[in-house]
Amino acid sequence: MALADDAPTVFLDTSALLAVFDESDQWHERATNYWKTDIIQSLPRPRVVLTDFIIDEAATRIRRDVSHQKAVEAVNLLLEMKRRGAFEILAIDEVRFNAAWKIFVQYSDQDFSFTDCTSFVVCEELKVTRAFAFDSHFQTYRITTAPL
Repeated sequence: MALADDAPTVFLDTSALLAVFDESDQWHERATNYWKTDIIQSLPRPRVVLTDFIIDEAATRIRRDVSHQKAVEAVNLLLEMKRRGAFEILAIDEVRFNAAWKIFVQYSDQDFSFTDCTSFVVCEELKVTRAFAFDSHFQTYRITTAPL
């Protein structure tokens, strides 16, 4: 799946994955529509990035909130999208981990999760300004969330 050179980059957050895979989530319908039209079927297709920490968090939360089967389905889909070249799954290596820790320590007045901080590091590194997310922490960190 080739991306256009000017394809926008979207960071895929756990909150969006929960909304897509949990039918009882308050954002399910909105998330599913955005997932289908703006992520999967969009032309040009956006560059979609997420991290191994997001997969960890999403698998755990989907398993807890929905079922083990749905968590396996979700992660298998993400891995298949990576295999097809549609999504990039980035590892939180030592450099990213340390940068995230600095954000976590610096923002003691916020309730950012450590995974949020790793996401912010990747967004800064790749100059990503938009996240498919329902987590207001992205907006607090000045990253636009979609769907609006």
